[in-house]
Amino acid sequence: MALETRFLIMKNEAKKGWLQRLASPYPMNPENREGCIRGLQQAIHDDGGSQGTLFEALMWIRIGQIDPAHGIVESATRGIEAYIHGVIHRMEGDYWNAKYWFRQVQSPQLVESLNRHILRGAPKGYLYPWRTAVFDPNAFVDACQSTVPKIADSTSSVVSADGGRQIFETLQWLALAEWEGMLAQVEFDLV
Repeated sequence: MALETRFLIMKNEAKKGWLQRLASPYPMNPENREGCIRGLQQAIHDDGGSQGTLFEALMWIRIGQIDPAHGIVESATRGIEAYIHGVIHRMEGDYWNAKYWFRQVQSPQLVESLNRHILRGAPKGYLYPWRTAVFDPNAFVDACQSTVPKIADSTSSVVSADGGRQIFETLQWLALAEWEGMLAQVEFDLV
């Protein structure tokens, strides 16, 4: 990676420090949302070079703030931008629209890159919740859609509280691994 690109993306201590100080390991559920928002706004302001970029969109996604991220990628047509757009819609529970944007990606190489990234952090022999060793963003949408309402509905007899919590935590881990893969892809694309 070119030195100037590396500096723009990750060398800025404000952004690195902001990421390291996040209380929650999961992208959608920071414990101190207002503090995270203020910290990110300050890091973006201090850096200037990341305003309006895919990097900024990913930082907003990291703390579950989909509106600012959506504003950055809403004109996406394909590639990583469309993928990020799909993630935003999945996060807001707009599942059919998430699948639309994943179809717009039109880059099997991007999805394969995410798969490799996710599997690097997974236990040996890992199978995704849809029971394959291949990452599929549409299957991830289906897993979220079928799990999240069951967790919220404590009267559900389909999933026990412990089993449902375990599935939910697995999906959160997967969302973080996917986010890290998207961040790596955005860095790579800038080279």
